Order: sequence, then C-alpha cells, then structure tokens
Amino acid sequence: MAELTENLIRLRSVNGVGNTLIWRLLRRFGDSERVLHAPVAELRQVKGITQSLAEAIVRAASFDPRPEMERAVEVDADIIPYDDPVYPKALLYSYEPPVLLYVKGTLVRNDNIAVGIVGTREASPYGRDNALEIGAALARSGFTVVSGLALGVDTFAHIGAMNGGGRTIGVLGCGFDHMYPEQNRDLALEMSQNGAVITEYAMATRPSRETFPMRNRIIAGMSYGLLVIEAPLRSGSLITARLANEYGRTVFAIPGRVDDIRSEGCNKLIRDGAVMVTSVEDIFRELNPSLPEEMYMKERPPRTTKAKPKPPATEKPGRRPRLRERAIPDNPPRRPSDSLFDRDPEDIKDTLDWVMDRNLLAEPNDAEYGDPSSGREAPREAPQEKPRPALDASENAVLRVLSRQWRAIDDIIAECGLDSGKTTACLAMLRLKRLVEQGPGQSYRLRS
Repeated sequence: MAELTENLIRLRSVNGVGNTLIWRLLRRFGDSERVLHAPVAELRQVKGITQSLAEAIVRAASFDPRPEMERAVEVDADIIPYDDPVYPKALLYSYEPPVLLYVKGTLVRNDNIAVGIVGTREASPYGRDNALEIGAALARSGFTVVSGLALGVDTFAHIGAMNGGGRTIGVLGCGFDHMYPEQNRDLALEMSQNGAVITEYAMATRPSRETFPMRNRIIAGMSYGLLVIEAPLRSGSLITARLANEYGRTVFAIPGRVDDIRSEGCNKLIRDGAVMVTSVEDIFRELNPSLPEEMYMKERPPRTTKAKPKPPATEKPGRRPRLRERAIPDNPPRRPSDSLFDRDPEDIKDTLDWVMDRNLLAEPNDAEYGDPSSGREAPREAPQEKPRPALDASENAVLRVLSRQWRAIDDIIAECGLDSGKTTACLAMLRLKRLVEQGPGQSYRLRS
C-alpha cells in the first residue's frame, strides 16, 4: 500500500496528469508500477497522453515522494490510496473517485451513512438556522454530515453536527498548506478531532476556480443523500446537486421565498423533482427505508429540548449568540451499528477491479487506445470483463426478483422471501455496487 501511495504521488507530480488520466493508465497497465516503467510508445496508446506527457511520466519514476509524505506527517495528515480499507466506499462507487485522499482526522465505516449539506456563502438567518438545526439532528441520529468547509451554510452545517455530538467531514478545494477560507482554520482543527477534513490535492496546491467544482464531486460521492439550503441559480451547490443525482443519491432541498435570490436554486430543484424538506423528519422518512435496521427512526436516541442561550449582555437585543459560545454535549449518544458496510477487506481488490471494468469511471472504449505498437513480441490482449463482486445469498435473492421495469419495494419484499429490514439493506448495498437504481416512491429496477 505504501508503494502504491508513493507511485501515485509520482504520477500526480507530472504537470498535466490528473485523476482522469491516472485511472486510464491504471486500467491500461494494471498497476502503478507498470505505468511508471512503461515505454513511451506504449504510454502514447492511452487516450490523452501526448508525447511530452509520456516522456514526463517516464521521468516521474525517479521523482522522490518523501518530501510530500513528510510534509503531510508534519501537519498530522494521512495519505491514503484508493485501495486502502478506510477509503470511503460510497466515494469509491462515484464518478472518478480520487486516487489519493489527504486526511486530517479519522475515517470510519459509518461515514458511508452520510448526508451532504451545501448552500450559499451568503446565508440568511433562515439558512443559517436550518443548517445548524438539521446538522445537529442528523448527527444525533448517527449520520455523518459532509460539507465543503466554506463560509455560510457549510460552516453552520459543520458546527451543527458538532453541537449534536456527531461526526462531520469537510472537503477542501486546496492543499493543507493553503487552508481556505482562512477564517475556518480553527473550525477545521476542531473538526479533525470530531471527524475529518479531507482533500484530494497535494499539500502545496492553492485554491482556484478549477479546484472547487472537483471538490463538489467528492461531497456528492460521499453522501447517501444531499441537502441544499439556499442556493442561487448559478452556484456550486446546484452543481453538487446535479452530481449527486447522477450518482443515484437522493437530493433534498429546503424551499424559500419566491422573491429571494438565495432560494431560487432550491425552489427549482424541488420543481424538478428533489425532495422538499420542511423538517429533518422529511430526510429521515425518505432515507430510512433504504438504511439498515439500526438506523430506523424508532431506534434513534430521543431528542432533548434545550433552552436557547441568551445573548451576551454586550450584544444588541435580537442578535444571536456567537457560534463559538456553543456547548458540545459531554456524553454524545451512542452511535448506531455500521453493519451494512462491514465487508471483508480482502474483497476490496476484486471490487476495485470490477468498478474499473464496469466502465463506472467513464473510461474510453478499447478502440480509443489505438493499435498496439509494432515490433512487440507479445501484443497486449484487449481487457476482458471481470466478474462482478461476489454477492451473498440475500443480495442474490433480491436481485432475482428485479427486472428493467420499476418495481415497488412492497412487491420486492413479498417475492424475495426476506423481511423488510434485510431487503432494504440489500437494496442499499446493490445500489452502491451499481447493480440497482432507485426511482420515485421507493421503486427499484436493474441498472441499464
């Protein structure tokens, strides 16, 4: 695993070689070591690899990754590759998952049951209050709250999750050496003690207009469902919502005033089919049928009513207390089991191979690679489709009753012979394996 991490750092050091090209190279050559030692002529067969890039990849084999790894250690960050057992499985089954993640804090299996919260940086009191309250309620119920650590809605969602005594994960659009925004540096440090702050970018990468849309796909990929709170029509939040919808995640939106520019994006999402949220119960009601029994609403820790703190005497009447004066519970509720995603780590390589061969990473057709170079003693055979990951008996039972037509979950439960909790847990796992897709009204069908 350390060797893979070092090789991926070498490939990322090549200017012009990003996530997409690295996945194409890995699929073509099988592993990172073969990529770095491949001849220029063979590298040129991969779509997007020019002569200059091929020569740079050959030179990258001698690149020293130790300074980058040592710098990560200095800021207490881990660098994990895509085949690491702690790599988020939900993210792994999204479009072009990062080949490397830089992580400050810890990632746990239960982070696969996460809800993303995104919204405008110019949050109104209405958006701020919703982000705080819903973030706290989700955290109390065992969900991990994922957001982008930006000002506005993102900040309040993270703080709400910590107020609820749960986990929260922030996704950066830059390297750890250039924390952005600077105002949230202390918040990021506190989050790393109650969850994690992650990024796909090398330590010295500065924030730019190009890095934040790429950050959004990670938020969408890690989220079991995505909630949008206040978003103009032209905003990164709507990009994140579109990506979440493409990944098969449930998209939620909070309605707002029709004359408020900050609510135009949310109102449009609801008009286009997003689940309207008027309270956190709407999120629980939509997600719980597809979650393991441990996450059902009836088993959530009871909500406690807290008296609202009074504003400090130095502040003007009507102004809310500053967020830094919040009180984090001394005894947070016990987190629910994460048995749904408790899979054997030995299966991860077969799963990764299957993901890459099922064209889930938007790879080009084999013909796009070009003909093998002449003069080779043993021409490379066309990649053969590998079998899908092994399914257990329950997952096979559910799969047998599905077809290309939408079927209601009640009909699936009646025919597969399993109880409702086991059936919905199997459907959730089959969705992550990209074998099944979910439609409106808790209906399912085989993925095309």
